[in-house]
Amino acid sequence: MKIILLVLGILSFIGCAKSLSGFTYSTILKSGCKRRSQLVKELRIINRRTKHIRIYGNDCNQVQRIISVIIRHRLRLRVLVGIWTRDNKLKQESNRLVRLLRKKRSYKKYISGVVVGNEDVFNGVPSGVVAGNIRSVRAKFRRNGLGRIAISTAEAGHKWSPDLIAASAVVYANIYSFFGQANGNMNQAGQSIVIQALELQKRARKKVVISETGWPSQGNFAGTQYAAPSLANQARFLGSFICNARKHKVKFYLHEPFDSNWKGTPSSIEQHFGILNRNGRFKTRFRTTGVC
Repeated sequence: MKIILLVLGILSFIGCAKSLSGFTYSTILKSGCKRRSQLVKELRIINRRTKHIRIYGNDCNQVQRIISVIIRHRLRLRVLVGIWTRDNKLKQESNRLVRLLRKKRSYKKYISGVVVGNEDVFNGVPSGVVAGNIRSVRAKFRRNGLGRIAISTAEAGHKWSPDLIAASAVVYANIYSFFGQANGNMNQAGQSIVIQALELQKRARKKVVISETGWPSQGNFAGTQYAAPSLANQARFLGSFICNARKHKVKFYLHEPFDSNWKGTPSSIEQHFGILNRNGRFKTRFRTTGVC
């Protein structure tokens, strides 16, 4: 019996390792941009875990660099491309993306959609302005023969207003139970996110994708015992969340595959949301069956 349970546990872990819905990703380093060799290594690792990545803008010319690696190494990845809007970058980034896709027509099949901004309303931009940005980019894409690419925004789950929903092709919701103190129960940390997504989908009457969620493995944070950054809590969260997302057929992008040392300081939680080490192995084992 012990052997059977051990085998089932291993199969549960292997299953989750091969079928993650998606990852957020960045080509940025504290010292600048990742070398192509690092992109190749990381994207190959990601390709073993998922078929979808999300990027937030075009720093480091990452749209072209990522897709060129996908093509050259025959990876089965599709990219949810971000257009960064803050710092007055909307026009510059959207024009740059349009020029790239007109020049490299074959790149379109590697793009799953375009996200205009990230949590702009959460950061103080009126929802009407964000909705206008989405419509403006969509019109620009249509004028340039790119009208089949779905244009949306990504916003904090509780900030989705009717005008944002109407303007977006897909509702991409960033939802974290970590910052919400995990509702006082680690066993519900993943479940609560999926419940919020399902409630939003019912209200929006559109497809909802969890565009960003995760749990830090370390770092300083003045939370409760239930919202503590640790490997153990990261494992509990991942097991609960992935189990519930699969159960309810909710697509998601986990934040993120690798730790990001360019964010904040080493003691900051922002550096430690990665769930893989540099060799592509999970930082910690977690179960996705029998936990939801």
